[in-house]
Amino acid sequence: MAVSHRGAISFGMVHIPVGLYTAAQDNDIHFNQLCKEDGSRIKYKKVCSHCGKEVSSADIVKGFEYEPGMYVTMTDEDFEKAKTEKDSTIHILHFTDLQAISPVYFDAAYHALPEKGGDKAFELLRRAMKDESKVAIAKTVLGMVT
Repeated sequence: MAVSHRGAISFGMVHIPVGLYTAAQDNDIHFNQLCKEDGSRIKYKKVCSHCGKEVSSADIVKGFEYEPGMYVTMTDEDFEKAKTEKDSTIHILHFTDLQAISPVYFDAAYHALPEKGGDKAFELLRRAMKDESKVAIAKTVLGMVT
């Protein structure tokens, strides 16, 4: 299983390097669209809505529509500048009972496993949480859509 996110669990003066691994896998059946006559795959062309010309990926930029028909565009460099040093840190905000959390907040599940150098601190945290029947409420940035 490939790591989804590398970072560190952090609370107080504690900093534990970890990797996050997705806890669920996609078991859905995915279908392709095919031509009824010859069974060939259907392709989608990227076409400019203004001039009708086909556009290559190199000529496409990302934009946010702030008013109808008005966009602010972003480059890959803009997205990189928006990232901070704290993006990889998983900040534990507090500890609570699992039953105190509404399932509506469960969007995706991950397993946190210690990275090199974090084994002992990770096991101490895991055992303390297990002994007290607590879970950690934390925040992090897993990635930015670009």
